Order: sequence, then structure tokens, then C-alpha cells
Amino acid sequence: MGMISSFYSNVYGYQRKKKRTKAQRLVSKRRKMPYRKFLLSAYWQEVRELVLGRDGSRCKLCATASRLEVHHIVYDHRGDEKNHLHELVTLCHECHSRIHAAA
Repeated sequence: MGMISSFYSNVYGYQRKKKRTKAQRLVSKRRKMPYRKFLLSAYWQEVRELVLGRDGSRCKLCATASRLEVHHIVYDHRGDEKNHLHELVTLCHECHSRIHAAA
């Protein structure tokens, strides 16, 4: 750290911005996408297949295997779902609609 930047750091609390990793930039990009566009992305399709496979391609509420969707239990990690698969669940369209109607 040079003398000038050291001065600003000590006097004004100035800190250099840390560089974000490529993964962090991708998460940020996905979070900024309109939600409908995000659901059409290759990333979401991959996440969707992971969740469907984990849940045995059945709705976790009624056990049907038709019209399956993947539901975010919470949206805290939108764009980084691969690291938070426990926040997603497989639901059929009818159960998914009921959950959103009740909210």
C-alpha cells in the first residue's frame, strides 16, 4: 500500500474494493435478470433437473408425477441455487399454485 492510499485508509477509513470472483459475478448477473428470463436460463434448467432428480420426479405434497415445477421455499439465494438446493422443492402445478395463493 502506498503512502497516499495508506493516509486515506487511516484517516477516512478508505478501503479498496475487493475483486469479486467469476462465480460471484455470475450470481450477481443472475439475480439482476427478470425472474421470467431467469426461469428460462440454462442455469435454472440445470438446477431444476437436479431438484427433480433428488425428489424422485414426484410432487413432495401429493406425490403426483405430472406438471412438475420447482418451488423456491425462500428466495435468499436466488442465482446461487446450486449451493442451496435444500431451499428448493418439487411440486406439481396445482400444489405450487395453492402455496402461492395461501401466501
